Amino acid sequence: MKRLAVVLVVVSVFVGSCGGQGQKVGQMRHETRSIQPENAKSVHTHLMMGAGELNVSGSADALMEADFAYNIADWKPKVDYDVSGDTGKLSVKQGSGKGVRIGGGARNEWDVRF
Repeated sequence: MKRLAVVLVVVSVFVGSCGGQGQKVGQMRHETRSIQPENAKSVHTHLMMGAGELNVSGSADALMEADFAYNIADWKPKVDYDVSGDTGKLSVKQGSGKGVRIGGGARNEWDVRF
């Protein structure tokens, strides 16, 4: 069995208030994503979440398995994965939080497993 090295490059979690008005708290949305390693022998991973709860753990059957739950439509995570040669680049980024006030029922929860 081949062993795949995953390098966690950046994990950013910033919690605070963004000024202004705009985005509204809506219904909870749930998404599941699974990424296979393809031919990568190593993977550089970049996780960027502006606000919310981030849980990172192991024991995924794929390169990455993730469950996302959010109730601000623009917080929908964007997942990109590309392989060049034997190196993969995985990026998971939260959508824009511009104009959102933290609190008031806003929720953003990621459960990411590698």
